[in-house]
Amino acid sequence: MAKLTVSPLVFKDIFLSIGTGTPDDFARHVSEAIFEPKSETITWQGAAPDAGFSDQGAPTWTLKISFAQDWTTANSLVKYLMANIGKQVPCTLKPNASATTPVVVTATVICSPPPIGGTVNKVMEGSVTLGVVGSPAVA
Repeated sequence: MAKLTVSPLVFKDIFLSIGTGTPDDFARHVSEAIFEPKSETITWQGAAPDAGFSDQGAPTWTLKISFAQDWTTANSLVKYLMANIGKQVPCTLKPNASATTPVVVTATVICSPPPIGGTVNKVMEGSVTLGVVGSPAVA
């Protein structure tokens, strides 16, 4: 068995677009962008010891993003999310955007409203979890 090498990515120099037409790159607004799957493990046990069953349910996906709340800039991420609550829009994430062959993740996400407010003497931050229609595609 061969020992495989590993080349993990560092989440920096990203590209994140959300929206239609020629959407803006929100990389400067976010500190986290994670496509997360959730699936249930299905188990059943019959009355005999060898009558067990286990399977995995189909995954559902979300996109969790954490960001600075910028309520001043006209086309900020928080203003975009507020203006498009409930809309399904395209999303592209490149976690290594400047690489010669970047990883490209695309999906359709459902916009959710951002939180408003923060902690005294700190940058107003927030996070939302956007629903993903179907599954993200990785190229």
